[in-house]
Amino acid sequence: MIKKLLLLVHAMALCLAAVADDYSLQTRAEHGDAAAQYDLGWYYEKSLSSPDVEKAWYWWSKSANNGSLDANHLLGHVYRVGFLQYNKNVENGETTVVKHNIPALPAGGDISMAIYYYKRCAMSDAFGDAQYWLGKWYYEGKVVTRDYVQAFRYISRAAANDGLDKDMRIEMMRKLAMCYRNGQGTEVDAAMADKWIKEADLLKNGCYALLYDELGMPYEPNDIFEIFFVHKKSDEGHEKVKQFGVWVDSDGSGRFKLDCSLVGEVLVLDGLVGYERIEFKFEPGVKLYLKRKE
Repeated sequence: MIKKLLLLVHAMALCLAAVADDYSLQTRAEHGDAAAQYDLGWYYEKSLSSPDVEKAWYWWSKSANNGSLDANHLLGHVYRVGFLQYNKNVENGETTVVKHNIPALPAGGDISMAIYYYKRCAMSDAFGDAQYWLGKWYYEGKVVTRDYVQAFRYISRAAANDGLDKDMRIEMMRKLAMCYRNGQGTEVDAAMADKWIKEADLLKNGCYALLYDELGMPYEPNDIFEIFFVHKKSDEGHEKVKQFGVWVDSDGSGRFKLDCSLVGEVLVLDGLVGYERIEFKFEPGVKLYLKRKE
């Protein structure tokens, strides 16, 4: 009997402590504590038997306006995708995906508001995806007026952010290379352009080849190229090592297709006219140079 009473007292103490914590959180939030406001939003979203999305959104908005980077990032993300989605722990250690529409949001989200909130947290490398989306949007000019200065600001941070998703970071590295090559938002700097193409290839493949035409233009499917391997002998120029001919992605026109793949540090070329297989091991200073054929 005494043991049961002790267990009951312990359970009541835990309940009282939880209520006190919730009261303390609410009190701190009401007194303008941004971190408490952010946590209180999640309390209304996750901890109640039935989520109160409107109250959660209210407290997250208060938190963002009071300077919480986490809240600004959350609001930027929700405005970008148009809904709230997260993983919630359930019984047996499993998780379930919870997805809510937010009454305050327009259908499909609001990119202008996403930009507003992302900008408030993007200078912190903890929010690399905010850097990625801002850089991408300003560079491409599809959902916001193109602004290469703004694009360069965020792309350069995202490219250097080793906490960013790998594929996102590679995309930012390649865009940063184009900024340097074409003077978009920064001064033209061929050395920096090569550096960031190299970094992207190293991250993706573990080795690198600098792939661009003589004008630094992007490649399109079915373009025809002459292929050169060149090795830099001096600062004055490059010595041509081997010219292989032309290649083109297969388009049904009867032209041959050259398959290029990287195996470790070896570039493998298959389908080359006159050759069964070509392997080329990269060394420092080696570039694969493609010249668009007239």
